[in-house]
Amino acid sequence: MQMIRLYTGDDGVTHLEDMEPKDMRFSASEIVIRSAATNLPSPWHNAPLRQVLIVRTGNVKVEVEDGAVRQLGPGDMVLEEDLTGKGHRGIPVDDQPVVLSAVVLE
Repeated sequence: MQMIRLYTGDDGVTHLEDMEPKDMRFSASEIVIRSAATNLPSPWHNAPLRQVLIVRTGNVKVEVEDGAVRQLGPGDMVLEEDLTGKGHRGIPVDDQPVVLSAVVLE
């Protein structure tokens, strides 16, 4: 299982960092299950709010403004905290649908 964090740095640029499972602690205000496939490729965008995304099916590459890219698959998690800046985008890996679950953070 891979865990990454997307965040806006002091430089105003979106960055990506790897996380250890023990470092991902949070309080959730809501759990939202998305049952539809995510539209890929996605345009550059910011996270709409602090949330954790869990890849349920499919594979996707996530690219951030500073040029870093990670490929994610089922079971991988993304802590989205890039609320400002250029943000990130999702790039399809293959023709399999990508389905995500979202945990909205307080």
